[in-house]
Amino acid sequence: MAETRNESSYSDASTAIANTFGYMINIFHIPTSRGLSFKAWVQNFSDSYQSNWATEESYGKMDPIATFQNTRRTINITWDVVAGNLSEAVANMKNCEMLFSMLYPTYESGGQDNASNILQAPLFKVKFVNLITDPTAWGSGHSGAGGSTGPGNAAASAGLLGYFGGFEYTPDFEAGFYTPEANRLYPKLVTLSAEFNVLHNFPVGWNEMGGFRKDNFPYGGFKPQSTREHKQSVANPEYTPTPEEENAGQSLPGQGESGGMSGADQPFETPVPLSDQQIGGPEGFVTGEPAPIPMVDAGEMLS
Repeated sequence: MAETRNESSYSDASTAIANTFGYMINIFHIPTSRGLSFKAWVQNFSDSYQSNWATEESYGKMDPIATFQNTRRTINITWDVVAGNLSEAVANMKNCEMLFSMLYPTYESGGQDNASNILQAPLFKVKFVNLITDPTAWGSGHSGAGGSTGPGNAAASAGLLGYFGGFEYTPDFEAGFYTPEANRLYPKLVTLSAEFNVLHNFPVGWNEMGGFRKDNFPYGGFKPQSTREHKQSVANPEYTPTPEEENAGQSLPGQGESGGMSGADQPFETPVPLSDQQIGGPEGFVTGEPAPIPMVDAGEMLS
């Protein structure tokens, strides 16, 4: 006998897991204040940091003269959009259509499609757990699991600012389609690939005292001590800076006149072993255990 189920009320376990623990890819379109959410069936993720230098060749020198330009961050992410029934497949297609339409700019009402009539470029805020998040929002209640309702709300409050270089939409023809009527195909499985270029709307880089200018960059666990704090707590715990050094930022013992630390003097914090760290996850998980991420084979959702 064929299996029957109520299509209007059908829901799989992955939805509950994604909503409870925040395993969602949240996308917020800044020009329209519209938001979208996808369950995080992530297949590939890469976060690229590229430092750009301008080089100039000089006669007689073996190496070029290099001048630093900037550091760019680009995130590439691929995820599956899975439909457990026809209504979810229809909702997935609507989400994808809305997402692709957001890649176009906002024009003046009644204006022509040219650059002079563009009101706003298609900028986005994106959030995916702590791997794609605004470090300035860390600790505000938006960086962990849950805490937000409605599509894209987590990205609106704690998303990383940037723009998409593009998307690739790839329906899986082997998984098949729902065909409720003629000339209509709703994929059971779609793979989305995106390139997201980050815009740094918060301070990055190091200050002259040796401290990084933004805590929790980029994944929520980076809180570096300043040079003075390193000297005091690691290299020379008995040393206390003088009031003049506190006020004027003068060099510490062991530093040169410029205040910079030599390689021999520079202390480093000892990394904490992973087993000694508290890994986030559902209540009751012991130290060192990773949180459960929905890694169910997409094929199981389509049977």
